[in-house]
Amino acid sequence: MLTFRSNFLFMISWQPVQESDKMTKVIVEALEITQQRGILNKGWGGLGDLAEPKNFVYLLDNCPHDWLFLQCMAVVHHGGAGTTAAGLKAACPTTIVPFFGDQPFWGERVHAKGVGPAPIPVDEFSLRKLVDAIYFMLDPKVITNFLQTWSLSSKIIFPIAVYNCIWQL
Repeated sequence: MLTFRSNFLFMISWQPVQESDKMTKVIVEALEITQQRGILNKGWGGLGDLAEPKNFVYLLDNCPHDWLFLQCMAVVHHGGAGTTAAGLKAACPTTIVPFFGDQPFWGERVHAKGVGPAPIPVDEFSLRKLVDAIYFMLDPKVITNFLQTWSLSSKIIFPIAVYNCIWQL
């Protein structure tokens, strides 16, 4: 059972990942090094094919972001506008692994406001970069930065607040 703000990171990929086994291995190793638990959304990316089960990794086929992100302390995802909005709305420090389109833009905006590390382009995804990103998101200063950014947007009616928060980034 998931508990509110349990020590989980959420990994997501909605685009097919060319080396999904390699990416899964990097994610699992990074979680192990940082002593975190993780939820891997298999999605369309094909993540999560583990040779053996790990007690700190939960595999998920599909789940609504708006509910799941509220269960997470931080998120790692592809950086689409909707997913980024869901993560920010849930007050989750965010690491973006952009594949294409507007995703690098959202990654840069999240980083510019201090609520996530520099984006990790999918072709530069590595164990060292993911470990550094996880440690970045666990830093209490990131939560402070997030709360300052969120407080600017929370003055607007709730449905508009999420969009406002993104545009302030």
